[in-house]
Amino acid sequence: MFIKLRYFDTVAKFYQKLPIFFPRKKLETEVILSSIRFSKNEIVLDVGCGPGIYLKKIENLVKTCIGIDTSKNMIKTAKSLCRKSFFILGNVNCFNFKKKFDKILCLGILEFCKNPENVLKNISEHLKRGGKLILLYPKNNSPGYFYKIFHWIFSRKRIHLFRKKWIDNIAENFNFRKIRQIEFFLTVMVIYEKI
Repeated sequence: MFIKLRYFDTVAKFYQKLPIFFPRKKLETEVILSSIRFSKNEIVLDVGCGPGIYLKKIENLVKTCIGIDTSKNMIKTAKSLCRKSFFILGNVNCFNFKKKFDKILCLGILEFCKNPENVLKNISEHLKRGGKLILLYPKNNSPGYFYKIFHWIFSRKRIHLFRKKWIDNIAENFNFRKIRQIEFFLTVMVIYEKI
């Protein structure tokens, strides 16, 4: 991970309650979850699942939810929040499952990864043809710089900000077709289909 793990281990229990998340995070969560359909026969992977906020909302809608995170305490918090999901402590930069998923969530994690391009490549390799990637990333704009400063102050590490064109080009290189895009003040949510 790009950010030191102890930062996420320290903030795990209250991460989703940090002031920077509200009301932004609540709005993003509602829009993301209403933008994609889940079905009972699907297997969903949440890359960088954090405290399990998204999996908690969808675990009753799908067959199986799996979350992976590099923070031991984030996994512990997620396990206490989600009753039907499975969690794996692992490296989101180079995870390797022996299966492909129907949907993969990558929501608010890409900016913390040392090599975001490699993470997207790995996600592509784990997504079924016709499967959906739901990606949320911070924009390279003024609010993004404040977000970057926030993380510099609290973790002493730099995070990535992204231009839409760069993300779209990388996604296209890994056989993703954009289905939908929604822009928020700070972030962009994109749904891609694996072709």
